[in-house]
Amino acid sequence: MRRKVYIIILNVALILVGIVTVYPFVWMLSSSFKQNKEIIALEQHLLPQVFTIRNYINMNAHFNFMKFFANSLFVTIVITLLVIYTSTICGFVLSKYKFKGRNVLFSFVLCTMMIPWCVTIIPKYSMIQSFGWLDSYKALIVPAMFSGQYSTDYGALFAATAISIIPVLAIYLIFQKQFIAGIASSAVKG
Repeated sequence: MRRKVYIIILNVALILVGIVTVYPFVWMLSSSFKQNKEIIALEQHLLPQVFTIRNYINMNAHFNFMKFFANSLFVTIVITLLVIYTSTICGFVLSKYKFKGRNVLFSFVLCTMMIPWCVTIIPKYSMIQSFGWLDSYKALIVPAMFSGQYSTDYGALFAATAISIIPVLAIYLIFQKQFIAGIASSAVKG
């Protein structure tokens, strides 16, 4: 009897956590079909009062979204392939071969991984500027899409965000079993 009560309480708690986790995404997706005046209104509704797809049409005009999305996709694929390649080689060499300075090299690799990203922003920018790489793929500069240069079109912003999330969600759903298996295999058993 106690076990059934425990399972019911656990399921209710997990459902509540699931709702709290998913609700912002549902609200964002719903807001991508609202007009700006409805998004910034004091009285909010989950579903749009006036349904519009204009945000998806305007998104590219306001943010040049397709160019930025293509740039992000290109940079992500290249960086992922390079990181997988170099990490695999480095991991293989450090684990299989015994050589002088191996521990020093391993310590150096670990130390560089512990440096917070925000510490490297200014030195990276200075290097990129001195190399003449500004506004290029080499620099991997992410454009300031929503820098506030113009008045914010929240509907188009939500539409762009919704489209940006779809590939990540699709990849996760396709490879969900592999993600879970990887997490389970890396868990500490004891």
